[in-house]
Amino acid sequence: MKTGTFKNGMAWASMGEGSKIALLIPGGPGNPAPGKGVGSKAPFKLLRGLIRSDFRLISVARPRNMPKGHTVADMAKDYADMIQAEFDGCVELIVGSSYGGIIAQYLAANHDSCFKH
Repeated sequence: MKTGTFKNGMAWASMGEGSKIALLIPGGPGNPAPGKGVGSKAPFKLLRGLIRSDFRLISVARPRNMPKGHTVADMAKDYADMIQAEFDGCVELIVGSSYGGIIAQYLAANHDSCFKH
């Protein structure tokens, strides 16, 4: 597993070396950095079939120190901006879990050009 932080401060962890990107948006509560702590590899284990299908899985945490009043729509824009900056504007697949699923719904509604599925 590889970990890091994008230029905008969003922490990430990745697994796999495929040519297609599957962006994982984790749930809550809280906003732990991906790849840290107990169960950090669990989301990757659940999606290991994607790794066998030429995907690189990248789990990306929500931004740190969000301002008061930062909405789910704002968080979706944070992800869309990160995808634009780090992945040339589009990833193959987005998978949201729990609270991350709500953010993914906002991405689908407001930023559908930043992913294919």
